[in-house]
Amino acid sequence: SNAVAVGAGASLVADARSVTGSGGTVRVISGDTLRAYGRLSARGGASGGNGGTIETSAPHFDLTGVRVDASAPVGTAGAWLIDPYNVNIAHGVATGSLTGNPFDPLANSTIQDGDINTALDKGTSVTITTGTGGNAFDGNITFAKDAAIVRSVVGAALSFQLDAAHGISAFNNNLIQSNAGALDVVFNAGVGGQGGAIFFN
Repeated sequence: SNAVAVGAGASLVADARSVTGSGGTVRVISGDTLRAYGRLSARGGASGGNGGTIETSAPHFDLTGVRVDASAPVGTAGAWLIDPYNVNIAHGVATGSLTGNPFDPLANSTIQDGDINTALDKGTSVTITTGTGGNAFDGNITFAKDAAIVRSVVGAALSFQLDAAHGISAFNNNLIQSNAGALDVVFNAGVGGQGGAIFFN
């Protein structure tokens, strides 16, 4: 679909159907514009099984307030894949709402650090990967002022990975750390083949 909208009160759930099952897959993919503010879940079983996979992908999106959980209480953590052309990681914990026409095109892609941190704290690994969209200047990941990735809840080993087709930039009092449990941090720039750089101050 060219435009997809998921309201804050909506839930898309692919949790394990038994106490020892693995989580399934939730994919919300748009050809151009995605607004997703609801709950996306692909949890593993309470007594066994791994977390599932959740994907939110579109050239342009607004994921303000999205709630993602692909955890596994006793298994391997699941993953959340975020796939735009360019993305700004903003600082905040606001809740999004479908005001006006929810299918109007968006010009940019934004996700809040608070929503990434909530997913990590629930036990979900997070990967952001950008595409080029046919434009040599697409494929950038940028941290806004004070945006911070912080894991605060103990649990399974997790990863926070950025795969930028172009560059990764963080000049604005940014921070990445874990206060509870293992958090592998992986930055890859220039994965689209056009070259790229990583700037993290």
